[in-house]
Amino acid sequence: MGAYNHDLLLDEDSVEKFPHIKDILCDPVLQAEFKVHDKRAKRAKGWFHGLGVAALVLGILGLLLALAEVSSPAFHLAVWPKWMSLVGPCSALMAIFIYFASQLLRLREKWLASLFARERMRQWHFQRFLDGKTVSQLGEAGERHLAQAELQRRWALFRDSLNRDPGGAMDAYVKRKEDFPKWDHPQTDYRPGSVAEEVFTALSDLRLEHQVQFSVKKTLPSGHEITLPPNERDRISEWLARSTFIAAIALAALQVLLYSYLATIEHSSHAAKLEELGVGLNVLAVLFAILSAGIRVYRIGYTLPGESESYQHYLERCEIFLRAWEHTAFDKQSKTLDTTELLNLEIEAYRELRHFLTIKRTASFLF
Repeated sequence: MGAYNHDLLLDEDSVEKFPHIKDILCDPVLQAEFKVHDKRAKRAKGWFHGLGVAALVLGILGLLLALAEVSSPAFHLAVWPKWMSLVGPCSALMAIFIYFASQLLRLREKWLASLFARERMRQWHFQRFLDGKTVSQLGEAGERHLAQAELQRRWALFRDSLNRDPGGAMDAYVKRKEDFPKWDHPQTDYRPGSVAEEVFTALSDLRLEHQVQFSVKKTLPSGHEITLPPNERDRISEWLARSTFIAAIALAALQVLLYSYLATIEHSSHAAKLEELGVGLNVLAVLFAILSAGIRVYRIGYTLPGESESYQHYLERCEIFLRAWEHTAFDKQSKTLDTTELLNLEIEAYRELRHFLTIKRTASFLF
């Protein structure tokens, strides 16, 4: 399932050190639902990005082949066979077909709806620990069944509401005007004792520290073993887009200067060679312009720089909450737990998910 989900996809052995809350840290029913949506999200994302990049590459290839065919006579190159003349248009048509197939299959919408369902389950899971009263009951033999029944009731309501229409739930979530989430669990005080200590220890690692580590993974090159993080892809792709565009302008300017010079001299073999050079500069200018446009479309498809900026902001906020949580949340002497910083993190997670879904809904690799 990937390292990111180890905060929720725990096994029984890893939660044995939390005897009072192990049943909600390792929740097989929630984990099963989570895995279904996680698998769907990853599959739809892979298809959306894969087909999007394929359409983009085919579109650029079609333009480059058309440019090569049009410019080849100026360089006295052999006339292209008819079948070669069809490669460029066919590439462009394939790009358009792939794009519209992706739209008809609603791959982006399926990816985001499944991602939304997955992340809402993650939020619901950790927001349970805001309800100190109910979680504290798990540590009391006479009250444990009451807490379990209440949490099962909330889960049934949440699951049914989410699975009824994930896409509609996502739309409502994104369009909410409130800057604070609609809580699925009340925020109540913990009873002093071992349950509060277990919650503090568990969430320090599984929620607050984990969110910091995830954000670091998304913002630093060291966090990605194979692919570049969004901020690196943003920096490199922006540099390439600007460089190729500047090169196109510079070559076009050189062509203007060259033709201006040719207008002042008589026709000769030297002038003919300069004219060929002018055509070459024109071809290169168009080539770089096509590449620059293609890179810009790639950035739109991967929502750069919006995604990288979003992760950076989330990292900064999570680091603040983690430091405050470690220093102020738990009092060792009285064994009392203050969930203020957990609440702040959940509010930030709510805002981050809304922002992420908003920018990803604009992702497109062609039009």
